[in-house]
Amino acid sequence: MEIVPKKGKFTAKSAAPDGFAPWLFRKKYWRVYATQPENYSLSDALGLDIALRSRPLKLDFPITVEDTPKSTIGKWYCPFFFVKENRSFKEQMSNAMFYEISLEQIWEQLYAKGNFYGDCANVVEVNSSVQSKRVTVNGEAAVEAADVDGFMWFANVVSRRESFGLSLAVWNRMRLEQSREGWVDAGEERVERVEEFGGGLNGWKRFGCYVFVKRYVFKRMDGSLAFAFDFVHNRKIRTKWE
Repeated sequence: MEIVPKKGKFTAKSAAPDGFAPWLFRKKYWRVYATQPENYSLSDALGLDIALRSRPLKLDFPITVEDTPKSTIGKWYCPFFFVKENRSFKEQMSNAMFYEISLEQIWEQLYAKGNFYGDCANVVEVNSSVQSKRVTVNGEAAVEAADVDGFMWFANVVSRRESFGLSLAVWNRMRLEQSREGWVDAGEERVERVEEFGGGLNGWKRFGCYVFVKRYVFKRMDGSLAFAFDFVHNRKIRTKWE
């Protein structure tokens, strides 16, 4: 979206040739009055780092590390009107005028095996299941609940009380970007493969199998986690030996 100034007033137009700016901004013409809230400050958000995204994420950490390192390759701010939470409008405005969005990439451990006594064969079979997408609301597991009035709603798996609504404009763009990178919405899939150790005479001690994950993280201005969505790239599997 591009904000267009004219004689002290503003309107807006879509940055995409086939898109539309939100109705609140595209009407002609409006003024802006600003005050500085005391409960948050905005740092730089430069969007997607193309160079960092194109750089392969390394598997340069020990297999014993289960909480694998992540690389942040993008940062944005999302205005509150693209998000709905299970709280009053006043409450949302007070601590989430904007949501900080970060895009992370991770090699997530799918399977690991040890060979500490050297009595295992040089062949390892991987047989695991993995979901192509995962979501959390307020840090707890959630599911897609409903598509209502231009918002995709996600709800807590157990209670359904904790919910988060994301504008379809944002949601569909997230899905589109990941689809362009090879993500497939395939539900639950089995990862079955046989890996053979081809290293030195000393054999191997550990084996790890990893799946590539892109994660969008939404945080409120007080730093609390509101929403996270994992796009699991089941076609991008890597293994390593130690």
